[in-house]
Order: sequence, then C-alpha cells, then structure tokens
Amino acid sequence: LAEKTASLDPYKGENFAAMMDGHLEVTAEALRCGTAQVVTMQLMWTTSDVDFGFSGGPGVSGGYHNIISHAGNAGGRKQHASCARWVFQRIADRLLTVLDQPDPLAPGTTVLDNTVVYFCTEVCDGNAHNSHASEQWILGNKTYTYLPTVTIGGGGGYFGKKGIITAK
Repeated sequence: LAEKTASLDPYKGENFAAMMDGHLEVTAEALRCGTAQVVTMQLMWTTSDVDFGFSGGPGVSGGYHNIISHAGNAGGRKQHASCARWVFQRIADRLLTVLDQPDPLAPGTTVLDNTVVYFCTEVCDGNAHNSHASEQWILGNKTYTYLPTVTIGGGGGYFGKKGIITAK
C-alpha cells in the first residue's frame, strides 16, 4: 500500500484515505520490527479543509475546516463526529490491529503491550479555535471544553495492559 501512494498528490482530498493508510502501514511496520521507536504523524491541522465526501470516506461533503469544524449546529456537530469516527476507525484497523500482534523483540507480549499511541489535538473547540479549557455555549447549552487526548497501549508495562479503542 505504501508504494502505491508514491505517485499520489497528497494535497488532493480524494487521496486522503490512501495517503493516511500508507502512513499508518509504514508506522505500524516500523514499530513492529523495531526500525523506529518514536513516530509522529499529523493527519490534519487546524485549518485543514479536506473534503470528506471522497469515495470510501464518511460521506460528509464540504471542507473540513470551514464547513464542518465551524458548524455550531446539531447537524454540523454530527458531521464532525462522523469524520472523527472514520479517522479513528482507520487508525484502529490499520495501526492498532498490526500493533496487537506478537512482539518479535519481546516474546510473550504484543507490540501494543510495549508501545504508547498518543492522540491529541491543538484546539478545544474547532468552532472557536481556542486552545484553553473553558465554558462554551454550544447549541444553546453550556459545555466545558478541554484539549482531548487518548492514550492506548501498555508502554512496556508502565501503563498496564493494552487497551484498544474501536469506534463503532
């Protein structure tokens, strides 16, 4: 898969899924075989305007930043959740399932037992572009926003047994 992405234009929205899958594949294999101990990947950025209406995507048309992230209504929030769910499901399917295989460098454990996968974002609320925890009014309701983070994996025993999150 990674070789197939070499000829793709990474700035074209219709290539987003293939580019992401290629990066996840290379990341998983590099961690699995011990070629890399630390990998960073930035899927999007605050003002990324990828159109998620591409084939095989979550079926949400329109630019991610201007239309989806800035939506302050219930429909826009559901579209945002659909895009996030699609991204996390791909990460679970293409990265975490590979890492949940026996660790060739530490028999009796999985790569995920010995890895920490950390997800984060740079904004609390995409609509307001803020990065500080605060009370926000969203859809007429007072909501407390925060910088969401997710940690998966055992960290070589430091964090205990692995935990895999699968979006449904």
